[in-house]
Amino acid sequence: MTAPVHLTRPSEEEAEIFLIDLELMASIFRKNLPLIVCTTVLMMAISCAYALFVYRENFTSSATILLNLDALPDENTEKANLTNPFITQETFLNSPYMMEAVSLAVREPDSKKPLAFNSSITPTQLSKDLKAFHIKETSFIKLQADANSPKRAKTLLEAYLSTYIHELDTITSSPMNQTFAALNKQLADSKKKLAETNQALNEFQKQFGLIDVDAETQLLVKTVDRLERTKEEVEEQIAAKHAEIERLSSQLNLDTETAIASAAKGQNLAYIKLVQDLNDAEQDYAIKSLTYAPTNPNLKKLKQKVDVLREQIDKMSLQMVGERHANNNIVISDDVRRDLVTELAVTEADYAALQQRLPVVQQHLQEEKTSLQGMPDQHQTYAQLMFDRAEQQKLVKMLTQKLQEFNIKRSLTQDTLSVVDTPRLPTKPSNLNRFSLMIFLMAASLLIPTSVIILVKYMLSPVFLDDRIRSTLNTDLFRIPITNSANTLLIRLNQNTKASRALAPLYKSMIMNFKLKSLSKGQNTLAMVTSSDQPINQGILMNMIEQFAAENEPVLVIDLNEHKRLLGDTDLGPATMPLPDIPEGMSENVAALVRQMPAVADSPNVYYLGTQHTTKLLHNGKEFQILISELKTYYKWILVLTSPLLESYAANRVLLNLDGIVLILGSQKHLIEEVEQLRQQLEHINTSVLGTIIPTVHGGQPAGAASSKTS
Repeated sequence: MTAPVHLTRPSEEEAEIFLIDLELMASIFRKNLPLIVCTTVLMMAISCAYALFVYRENFTSSATILLNLDALPDENTEKANLTNPFITQETFLNSPYMMEAVSLAVREPDSKKPLAFNSSITPTQLSKDLKAFHIKETSFIKLQADANSPKRAKTLLEAYLSTYIHELDTITSSPMNQTFAALNKQLADSKKKLAETNQALNEFQKQFGLIDVDAETQLLVKTVDRLERTKEEVEEQIAAKHAEIERLSSQLNLDTETAIASAAKGQNLAYIKLVQDLNDAEQDYAIKSLTYAPTNPNLKKLKQKVDVLREQIDKMSLQMVGERHANNNIVISDDVRRDLVTELAVTEADYAALQQRLPVVQQHLQEEKTSLQGMPDQHQTYAQLMFDRAEQQKLVKMLTQKLQEFNIKRSLTQDTLSVVDTPRLPTKPSNLNRFSLMIFLMAASLLIPTSVIILVKYMLSPVFLDDRIRSTLNTDLFRIPITNSANTLLIRLNQNTKASRALAPLYKSMIMNFKLKSLSKGQNTLAMVTSSDQPINQGILMNMIEQFAAENEPVLVIDLNEHKRLLGDTDLGPATMPLPDIPEGMSENVAALVRQMPAVADSPNVYYLGTQHTTKLLHNGKEFQILISELKTYYKWILVLTSPLLESYAANRVLLNLDGIVLILGSQKHLIEEVEQLRQQLEHINTSVLGTIIPTVHGGQPAGAASSKTS
């Protein structure tokens, strides 16, 4: 049982983000409206030109013909041994063999054939253009040829039909002529015999007059004639079986008499009985399998009976012939010999049955002849002549009717196979018409430029970039406005200008965010990591340091930059605020370092530890760890400056001893790539990131991008 699905409404934050995205897209649309309009007009013009002057509509013409399979002689179907002539002919017409033959007929350059019009046509193409299918509940097969012009369609269909007639010539023309000749000969012979019988009957009537023959005599004549025919059929079957036994005996290296004598064991009757039982069981199984399920117990027992009878017949067959002549020179493999032995045993059984039937027929025939001989001779002769005339008349009538039907079929075949309709060019194209294509392309011209431009601009917008940066670094994001990307110094808070007064609340809120996160965990050592040593980043650092020291809290700045000090010497001066007493337990080296540490001139609560004091400590992680652990109890905040971003192994090692990291990204063109690289580097440092700062030019991209909200 599956758990119920609960539909939840989106949160207020998600709804707000969605509205912001909609507003941003609307703003992008308004700002880029001229570009969208120009692009749309250009694409619409190109689309209209393509639809009017380049695009071509395809009109497909179809030529058809109906083949009446009933018009073909019955002998053809029997000769081909077709269980379903419609499906067989349909399969043949659609076969790769036929397509290859048609392609050869079409490509053959013969002046007598009007079919050579395309030398590049292939069987694969023809399989798409030519089709044949049976019309249900009729005796017709429909041939169809599709092409881009009526002339081509008709030419293809004529080639299709001509090739089909040529391929079936051995099944249609020759057998039809042979059958027609045989029927004519049979009819001529029958008419000749009928004339002879009529002449004999007339002479008999002239000599003896009309004789009233009773029904018993007529019946005896018919019975004798039927029995004589039966006797002839049995004798023909016996001769055929004997010839079959001779063939099988020669294959088994046996003489005919020995093979026939194999039934001398007395097993022939038992074998015949087994064959009859097997036939009955198989017939019963075939009937019951139509109504019973395969798992039915009675059906299973019947199947077992059939298998047992087959096994017994195989064993008896080998006993009757195979085992008796085991010493003969056998040149056939065992499997083949086994089949031949079985076939010989069956033939022997049939031969024995016919041998038994022949005396019965002969005896019955002799009895009827004896009864007939008891009649008057004139009655016998007259009854025989009358019977012969009636039989000859029936035969002549049947052959005449059959010959007429055959002539009709032959004429139907010739007429049906030569009728090809005249195709016309349709009014509707098979592909998309020009007007519909123009509407489709114009709609695409309206949607595609607008969608692409808005999507590209949105992906380049600060909102999208901010979301990417937040999700990549999993931290808060802050944007600091600057005047322009080329400024050497950005707006300083201590200048008391309109711009600095407007910027002060942003810095105050951002520093308060960092302080709350740090103090909640009892932390006061932070790393200010910059991506470059540009003047923009220096100004941001100075404003942040001043905000940290705004409430008369002593702040220590440790500069770990080995290339260029982030705070110049001109910013340094004597401390205007007396330092607190050095606590007991502080090492002498650290105490001496604190006593001579200068303060920043513009920020009296900020103390600076430059690279001349930190170079050795930077390469000695243990001493630096001791220094930080002693100074963090003496100063309210310790800010460690490092740049460029995580380039040195020593800087990375120092970051491991600090409580948090603040990232300051510069004016980089490939901001997303830089953030991804930064994420990979921070994975090796187990220090939390408090926030990320990006300088933003008013109305520009990161380090110039439009200012956005912070998380």
